[in-house]
Amino acid sequence: MTATYRLVHYSPDPFTGARVPLGAVVVGHDGKVRVARAEHLPLACIGDRVHQLALLHMSERLDTIRQPDQLPRSFGPYTTLGGPQPVPEGVADPLGWVASMLNPPRSAKAAQHLARGATRGTYGYGFFQTWKVSDFVRKTFQPGKDLDGWLTSRSSALPSLTHWVKGNSQVLLMEPVVPTRRQFQHDLREVAERLAMYRPLLPTGAADRRGALVAYITAGGPEERRAEAVEALRPYADDVIDVDVEGDRMAFIDRIRDVGRSGEGQGRLGWE
Repeated sequence: MTATYRLVHYSPDPFTGARVPLGAVVVGHDGKVRVARAEHLPLACIGDRVHQLALLHMSERLDTIRQPDQLPRSFGPYTTLGGPQPVPEGVADPLGWVASMLNPPRSAKAAQHLARGATRGTYGYGFFQTWKVSDFVRKTFQPGKDLDGWLTSRSSALPSLTHWVKGNSQVLLMEPVVPTRRQFQHDLREVAERLAMYRPLLPTGAADRRGALVAYITAGGPEERRAEAVEALRPYADDVIDVDVEGDRMAFIDRIRDVGRSGEGQGRLGWE
């Protein structure tokens, strides 16, 4: 069987015809459908923040493609599938060949810069923006500065956390894990270490404002990575949320909205 591939493009401006390759759907010699990913996305070239976040979101969801000639509905109107192209004869590894075409060699300096990719925080905040709860989510919880007096005096030695939501009686302290990042294993250790450092210092008294440690796994990536993250972080987080599980995702969004709304209007006489 002749191997083929179809490019997956994101088109931020259909009027001009500009397109950004996200990856490719590859049908191998065995007939199985696999996906090759473009590792480095030209976010700076797109400019518009909304399209940058949409591009990241679509890239995360490449692993949900199951059909060789059709994209899932979740990809929306800006993402298109190109026509079938043959993989050259004699190529034993069609997926590897397509991946190498999507990710040509770069200079050592450029490779070092681009390998870092988007940060965990960028992916996570993109999720909050997609589900329209970003107005309640604050970036970078600094324990020595934010909510002065809430944690013990030792809090100034703690590392910052990526996202947080301020409520009237509860604070959500949140760390994202991104299964699609090359640094996944490093990220997993980093998140576990951060949460473990916070756990013994959170207030536990009945009259205290409670802190909840939440790890959330962003969309996409291999299922085994998602399962690994859930199991690895359970001992350290109060809740581990897999946003690809619809029920968990919607409960998480509702919780952010409820906690955030409870903290609206609190100024320096309250928490600040």
